[in-house]
Amino acid sequence: MMSELKDLDSVTKKLQAESTTMSDARSLFDAVIRKFPALAKYLQFDSKIVHSKEFERAVVKAQRGEPLTDVDQQYIQHFKNFVEVEEDEEPDLSFADTVLSSSRKRAKSGYSCDWVPATSNLCERSFSVAKNIKSPQRNRLLPMHLEALMFLKVNACFWNENLVSKL
Repeated sequence: MMSELKDLDSVTKKLQAESTTMSDARSLFDAVIRKFPALAKYLQFDSKIVHSKEFERAVVKAQRGEPLTDVDQQYIQHFKNFVEVEEDEEPDLSFADTVLSSSRKRAKSGYSCDWVPATSNLCERSFSVAKNIKSPQRNRLLPMHLEALMFLKVNACFWNENLVSKL
């Protein structure tokens, strides 16, 4: 039981990573379904929770380098001819990393869909940051100033006090 919970925990952590693609999420969901068939109702490609099944299928195919049908190409036509960037990750022995390392295929399809997020966690984090910035003590903060503070907070890795003092 503990090892199964550990496997599910590794999947949930991997799904929250910024680098997780839709293809990665689909591979993880498929592996969880194989290991825990009772979850198939919630994690299958055609589950009720999936908003656009056709779009997801096309993005996953493009990320895996699989052939795209004409219908698939219509759904992701705006991603055509972008430059694809491949990332190398250090191997880990968790269940989720094992699934992804065995299923990840980076082939050139002419479409760049790797930047399409698998989950909305980045957006949720942004709202949390905004909530912390726009606190009751700052109830008169102008939208322009909130936007500037959000920009600085989100891009904090690109600047520090030494850089600011030079400006």
